[in-house]
Parts: sequence; structure tokens; C-alpha cells
Amino acid sequence: MENSFIDKDANKENINKAKTGKSYSRKLKDEFKEKECKVINYNQSAKTLDIKFDGYGIRINNINSFIETNMVIVKYKSEIGKPDFVIKL
Repeated sequence: MENSFIDKDANKENINKAKTGKSYSRKLKDEFKEKECKVINYNQSAKTLDIKFDGYGIRINNINSFIETNMVIVKYKSEIGKPDFVIKL
């Protein structure tokens, strides 16, 4: 009988470890990565910035002010083509 109590306690510990592991991996997924991208065009009247990101042309909207440069550093999460892809300056 004592073994069954020990096994139940061990299972509870494993479950708690698994729960903390999952929350830790979620935090890593929520972090943004940075990448330097080439600027294609900035349209001041439309407030859009077009950049080259991994070979794809990406348009970022609502850019109120932009200093003309050839490269910008963007923050992104996920991968292009996935529904949770997010990119911002």
C-alpha cells in the first residue's frame, strides 16, 4: 500500500513539472525575434512601408514617420504563411 501512495505523489510531481514546462514554452513562442530587412519603398501619404523580408515583399501599415534609410530592423513572431505571423517595427 505504501508504494501506491508514493506512485501517486510521483505522478503529481510529474504533472506539475509538465505544466510548468508548457507555460515556459508558451513564453518562448510569445517572444519577438529581430531581423534586418531592406526597405523597398515608403509612401508618406498612405503611411505604408514596403520591406523585403526573407525574399517576400511585406507592407507595414500606419507608419507615421520614417527616416529614409536602406535597412530597417523589424520584430516578428512565427513564420510567413502561418496565421499567427506578426511583424512590426
